[in-house]
Amino acid sequence: MQSNRSRVTLAVVAVAVAVVAFLVLRPSDDEEPASTPSASQEPAPKEEPGSGGGGAKPSDDKGPASETDDEANTFRLEADGGEVAAVEVTKGEEVRLEVIADTEDEVHVHGYDEFADVAPGEPAEIKFTADIEGIYEVELEGSHTQIARLEVRP
Repeated sequence: MQSNRSRVTLAVVAVAVAVVAFLVLRPSDDEEPASTPSASQEPAPKEEPGSGGGGAKPSDDKGPASETDDEANTFRLEADGGEVAAVEVTKGEEVRLEVIADTEDEVHVHGYDEFADVAPGEPAEIKFTADIEGIYEVELEGSHTQIARLEVRP
């Protein structure tokens, strides 16, 4: 009798541990912004930014092309505290983010732990391979302002 009771108790504990582990380790997608205008991408943008002004928006200044433009999806984001831009790429692609801000701060790509300093007149550039599927926040770290929502699809 004691042996059966111990087995049942052990089984219940194992199930509880499994449920807790699942809840803790699953990816969270509850931080989805209400509006997601697209960032500009060269050579052709996927979508136009949402109307509503402000936010991380594509820059009209395309600037000089470089060799990395041919190899990477380039997104130019202008961070001014409004709406959040949508950046969508496929897993395995090279990504290049160019961020223009009207304040001094640090750009952080969550999940990839990529950082770059940005200041007025000094755009930030972050390059990385999108090798982790999911949805990630790109923010101005010091002011905790989200400027883009990076989605890496399979």
